[in-house]
Amino acid sequence: MDTFLDADDAALNDLREVHQANIYQGWFKSGSQNFRIFDVYKEMGWYHRRSRSNIELANYISAVSPDGGAIALIRDTSQPQLVMGSSDANVIHIFSPAGYKMSEIKWRGRGRIVGMGWTNTENLIVFDEENGAGEVFSMQGEFIRSVEVCNDRRVIHVEFSHGGEVAVLQTSNHELHVAVNLDDPRCYQLKGIEDIEDDGISAYAIWSTAGNVKVLVAANRCLYAVTKTTTEEVLDMTHRFFIRAIAVSADEEKIALFHGKGRVSIATDSFRSYQLELDTQTDLEPDAFVWCGNSAVIAYWNETKLPTGTGVYMLIPLQHRETRITEEDCYKDMAVGRLLFVHERDGLRVIGETEHQFWQEIPRETYRTIIEASSPENMLLMARMRFEKRQAKADRLLRDIMGQDPPGPLPEAVVSLVQAAGYEWDMRTSRYLLKAARFGMDFCDTSSDDFIAMCRDLRIIKHLRTARVAMPLTIDQYRALTVEVIIDRLIARGVHWLAHEICKFLKLENMRAMNKVLVHWARTVISKHDGSDEQVADILIRKLAHKTGIRFVEIAQAAAASGRRELAVRLVKQEASARLQVPALLEFREYEDALRRALLSGDPDMITVALEHLKKAQGNIAAFHDVLRQYENAQPMYELRCRRHNLETLKAFYNQLDLNRKYAVTAVRLACESSSTSECMRELSEARERFACVKEDGPMLASIVEQQMTLLRWKQEVKQKRPEEEWNSLSVRDAIYRCICLHDEKTAERMAKENKVSDKQFWWIKIKALVHNSDFRELERFSKSKSPVGYEPFIVECLKKRQPQEAAKYIVKLPKAQQVQFWLKAGKYQEAITTAVALKSDDLLDDILSYGQQSGRRDIVQLVNQARS
Repeated sequence: MDTFLDADDAALNDLREVHQANIYQGWFKSGSQNFRIFDVYKEMGWYHRRSRSNIELANYISAVSPDGGAIALIRDTSQPQLVMGSSDANVIHIFSPAGYKMSEIKWRGRGRIVGMGWTNTENLIVFDEENGAGEVFSMQGEFIRSVEVCNDRRVIHVEFSHGGEVAVLQTSNHELHVAVNLDDPRCYQLKGIEDIEDDGISAYAIWSTAGNVKVLVAANRCLYAVTKTTTEEVLDMTHRFFIRAIAVSADEEKIALFHGKGRVSIATDSFRSYQLELDTQTDLEPDAFVWCGNSAVIAYWNETKLPTGTGVYMLIPLQHRETRITEEDCYKDMAVGRLLFVHERDGLRVIGETEHQFWQEIPRETYRTIIEASSPENMLLMARMRFEKRQAKADRLLRDIMGQDPPGPLPEAVVSLVQAAGYEWDMRTSRYLLKAARFGMDFCDTSSDDFIAMCRDLRIIKHLRTARVAMPLTIDQYRALTVEVIIDRLIARGVHWLAHEICKFLKLENMRAMNKVLVHWARTVISKHDGSDEQVADILIRKLAHKTGIRFVEIAQAAAASGRRELAVRLVKQEASARLQVPALLEFREYEDALRRALLSGDPDMITVALEHLKKAQGNIAAFHDVLRQYENAQPMYELRCRRHNLETLKAFYNQLDLNRKYAVTAVRLACESSSTSECMRELSEARERFACVKEDGPMLASIVEQQMTLLRWKQEVKQKRPEEEWNSLSVRDAIYRCICLHDEKTAERMAKENKVSDKQFWWIKIKALVHNSDFRELERFSKSKSPVGYEPFIVECLKKRQPQEAAKYIVKLPKAQQVQFWLKAGKYQEAITTAVALKSDDLLDDILSYGQQSGRRDIVQLVNQARS
């Protein structure tokens, strides 16, 4: 590999002192651009120097997940070699980016695999050629679901989007079918291309996944942009040759085409002009044609296509003075062994049989820091080095940076150093650049937020890149994915310890992320631990009991799914949320435990649900009541529910608990609600007997019930005489009143006597009934008897009936002093004044005068004044 010869020698000599490795090792130029190669893993886990069982990538179909993702390999059945044993043909091997075996999948598809890809949640989706269906597997090799994209179609090729959101399937009849969101896919067919030639589709690539999926399709010597509803010709290649490969940059703004006899053209998304054109001097279609971030295109030919027997790759940079370039303007080198090229948002991963590398264009901040000796970034780095050596030159360098107007560009230099530290792969270099940035912060007023965030992020990234974890992320990839997604990916890999440590480090202990980590770890323990349910429960509870927010119900469901019911029950009992725990206990048929937990929560709805399940589980109501006897706190809720919905059950409950008073009250309620007289009498009879057994006010209540029974019998008797009348809802007084109104006074008198109605009450009732019937002759005759209520009731009822003449008959029988107010109510004002004058009562006259004034009756006022004169 060529060294980077444009660097300032003095600066590089100083940088070599940072650590023994050459800081610019792996840097090279291509055109006017600068690139570098990092050794991600210098020796793959599947590579053994003296073993014959090494992975030979040439014998496998592969799929590599972007953003430091896993590698899926399945034997290419078109290759005659036997690898990893004869049973290897139908096994999908999943390796970490470091080359260590993670899991394997026994593939049972009906046809040949035509495409494998990774979803954005790092699940593997595999398509075979037979029916357009795919199968989704977890990273641990567990089957998740099937995906139907194009039923009963023969699939010949599949393309996946960079982020794993979209898959586009090409069928044998030139149709393109799209699956969006591969973890829960929405599938549809793209609009077709009219009059497609026999050669069909020569190449296609996913152009855009934002909104409607847009696919670039090469056919009929043209390039089309195809969506669900439209087909647009974007480039006419008639005067050229077939497009044989298409690659879209990470930002979806540049498109690279390999066409004709080895020509590469790079255009913008408008296709108005070519940004760059190159003749590769070979008409062989490349095995890999991918972008390195957004800055270069890689074309790779494997060893089987070249007469030299050695593979070749060519890096084609974008920045050139001329549009047309030659091989001399590119970086070209031989490839040892078969290589896998993986397009990343900020570079390119290159996976070989022995090592794993990352290629990228050197970021501007890195270039200015390491190479440009006159840049503020480089000067600040040198100042830090001189300061460590206690050299006065450090002060001069700082003064040169700040210039005549401090702090000058120093704050920007600090920010650039922080960013450059993030772009480095070697943590020793990153650490030194951060120290230089921190040194500069002492001499200017700049925020430390970016510095702190970078230190935090690099600490996490350092652990992610280790071969044990094998998630080799750059700083840009790390921040694009977000911590939440990274934690999900660690969980999927089974690296719970690091996910847990990251949650602690970022203080996510009480958040959903921590709960997700611990719950998934517990599920893994359940599925893989061979111990008894009690042993596994002890392990999980000991580890998780002190953690806040852990959803033991989720863990218990996993245990139940594994057939470990006892373990599931023990775990559910550890759940802190009653809202989750009670339904789970009911699901596991732990009804009494569910009731106890519901009672502790105090939630009436949960208590009711628990009671209903317990009732059904007991089979008969008596057994349920025996159990309920043990839970006094639940009884009021049960009583309330029965009181609203089933009084018979409530009565049976009270009978079983010997609660005579409550039993009697419930019997009375049933009697009141009964439409049958016989049922009503039966309920009242039971109520009377139970009230009689109650101390204190029991006898009195029994007597009241007895009276009600007597009334009920009388009602039944009068109903036989007058069936057209409604009697059931009437009280004793109302029944007597109705009998008198119906001229059945004998029955009314007997009813009053047997129901112990007082004489005063009876007289009031009879007076009211006679007045209602306008039977004033009988009323007058009745008044001649000795009245226990006096004459006022006669007067009041007659006045209510608006019969002042009848009322006058009884007013005159009152004492003179009481007559005045009734004369006024009867409208007999002259009689009232005459009575007051006869009594020589000025007070009564004043009352009459006040009445006249308030009622606006001037005639009354005049009469009073005349009487006084």
